[in-house]
Amino acid sequence: MMVGSTIEKNFNKGENQYDWDITDVPPGRYRILGVVTDGKNPPVFALSEGRITIKRNDFLAPENVSVQQEDSLVQVGWDKVQGATGYRVYYQDIKENTPLAQAVSQAVWEDTTTKLGHLETGVTYRIAVTAFKEDGLESDYSVPIEVTFE
Repeated sequence: MMVGSTIEKNFNKGENQYDWDITDVPPGRYRILGVVTDGKNPPVFALSEGRITIKRNDFLAPENVSVQQEDSLVQVGWDKVQGATGYRVYYQDIKENTPLAQAVSQAVWEDTTTKLGHLETGVTYRIAVTAFKEDGLESDYSVPIEVTFE
């Protein structure tokens, strides 16, 4: 399943580049899919070989993210980020082929630890943490870590 949104339609013949306004794009890693159609022939698709990374460098991402399983929960911890009002912990099954921005998330106010419940046994999860400010500005993601819930 492919999830995405249109960046631009109706390129003029001969255009070979596009300046993409990423103001409203959440931080994450993305692949670009190009579709060319003339309305007469079958469309031609091209998927970027690599991914692009959208970063928000307004303030630092949390560092030293760690996880520890405690009974039926996973405790996630990280270092405090100067200027952060709270944090958002993103987590998803690694089999999901979507950006972390679309993953389940849990907000945490002031604390630098939280517990995640309702995880499925035997599933490997990707977990990353962002910091946010009072105005809603969100940092880049921490380095994602993967953990199998047992």
